Amino acid sequence: MTRLFTVLALIAVAGFAFAEDAKPAAAAAHVHLDVAALDADKDGALSKDEIAAIKDEKVKAAVVALDADKDGAVSADEAKAAKHAH
Repeated sequence: MTRLFTVLALIAVAGFAFAEDAKPAAAAAHVHLDVAALDADKDGALSKDEIAAIKDEKVKAAVVALDADKDGAVSADEAKAAKHAH
C-alpha cells in the first residue's frame, strides 16, 4: 500500500511539473511576438533585462517559451527558430 501511495504521489508531482512547463508553450501559441520590437539594443537576441522589462505577462510567457536552453535569455538563434516555426 505504501508503494502504491508513493507511486501515485510521484505521478501527481510529475503531472504538475508537466503542467507548469506547458503553460509558457501554450502562451506562445496564442501571442504574436515581434522580437525585434522587444529587442532594445537591436542585437537580435533578448537579454534577461530585456525580458524582465516586458510588462504584458502573456507576451513575457511567450518569450520565456522561446528560451530553448533555459538560460533566461533568448539568443538570436532561438528567436530565428521561433520565427521560422510560425
